[in-house]
Amino acid sequence: MASLRALRAAAAVARPQRLTPAAFAPCSFRAMASSSGNQMTVREALNQAMDEEMRRDKTVFLLGEEVAQYNGAYKVSKGLLDKFGPERVIDTPITEMGFAGLAVGAAMAGLKPICEFMTFNFAMQAIDHIVNSAAKTRYMSGGTVNVPIVFRGPNGAAAGVAAQHSQDYAAWYGQIPGLKVVSPWSAEDCKGLMKAAIRDPDPVVVLENEIMYGQMFEVSDEVMKDDFILPIGKAKVEKEGTDITVVAHSRAVGQALEVAKELEKDGIKVEVINLRSIRPLDIDTIIKSVKKTNRLVTVEGGFPQYSVGSEICAQIMESDAFDHLDAPVSRVTGADIPTPYAKNLEDLAFPRLERSVLKKKPFTKNTAASHQPKSRFSGGDRKYFDSGDYAMSKAGKSSSNEVGSEHPSPERIPHSVPSNLKKDAGPLIESSLIHEANLKVDTPPPAPAAPGAAGPK
Repeated sequence: MASLRALRAAAAVARPQRLTPAAFAPCSFRAMASSSGNQMTVREALNQAMDEEMRRDKTVFLLGEEVAQYNGAYKVSKGLLDKFGPERVIDTPITEMGFAGLAVGAAMAGLKPICEFMTFNFAMQAIDHIVNSAAKTRYMSGGTVNVPIVFRGPNGAAAGVAAQHSQDYAAWYGQIPGLKVVSPWSAEDCKGLMKAAIRDPDPVVVLENEIMYGQMFEVSDEVMKDDFILPIGKAKVEKEGTDITVVAHSRAVGQALEVAKELEKDGIKVEVINLRSIRPLDIDTIIKSVKKTNRLVTVEGGFPQYSVGSEICAQIMESDAFDHLDAPVSRVTGADIPTPYAKNLEDLAFPRLERSVLKKKPFTKNTAASHQPKSRFSGGDRKYFDSGDYAMSKAGKSSSNEVGSEHPSPERIPHSVPSNLKKDAGPLIESSLIHEANLKVDTPPPAPAAPGAAGPK
């Protein structure tokens, strides 16, 4: 595979034209607080951030495959070679392990490298240096050696590049102590977080997305300033709402906002949170939102098991936000399969947040769920929450094998989407983008016999 990497950019040009899926269609977004008229693509935002930081600090340099003479595989480093010369914008051989190790060594020696991977799928070749050499050195040196390095490049879903070039590594790197991990969405995110990453004294992984590079955003005058920076570890509420919280990162933020806009027409107010940072995770912002809306859906492009959404679900269940939930937390993810190349299958592999799902029970407040007294499970009474009675009452039904069945049985609990939504959700359910789990309910022990009562014969 390594011998073919140099041809990847050229192959993208020569590849036969594929119809653009709706999920990948180029679109522009208006910054929530912007009325300045400034516009910037994600590509331009990243380029501007590196340009400004390289002018500000002479120890900052960029290295990677095709970053200099070719201006980067996705033209993110366009013009930087002409401005800063070949000593600070360096083309490397096709050896991720080699140039990642070189970059880590340079960081230990006092420089501030920006290490670009043509795609984070290739960064697996350098995983030892990212995790062991960069992330652990400060701890292992007793705080005497810092590694101020940025690992950046496209991550996650792409169009027509199949299983080996389409993985989302947010959960991979988000698990590693010593790393900071950001996953920007907008041009504002990309500029502010990239500048913060370059200035950070510790290793930072910047997970971009190649589908987003050409997307245009309106930005404020503040974003255009040289000193604009965003804090790592702080999420942003992109849209306020009162009925349901949707948490997303990277390109899934745009999908969530589009759905929220549609649901607004039906009187459903969705609060959309842009995570921005995977590690550290701003769980406080999510908890605050869940206490207001009483419902939570997480959206991401990665695989469902051990995902970013899984971690958010766990932390919400372990926090006092649990007592405010009116429905189980739900996850929208990619399908649990290697990404197919065939377009019709590729379309099914990536997440789509269908508006019909968020409108159905038990998510919206205009259901029996909103009339269920919270005292039934307040104060951390998980016994009722974990029972079939609670789950079905949230859907406005009695406990049953299938939601809507007339014969009570607590054997099946709808974890994400009730079974009676399958006919409405269609491909969303069929492609396992939202998963329905069977949770076993422990049979309660028999009540103790009354004093003096005869025991079993």
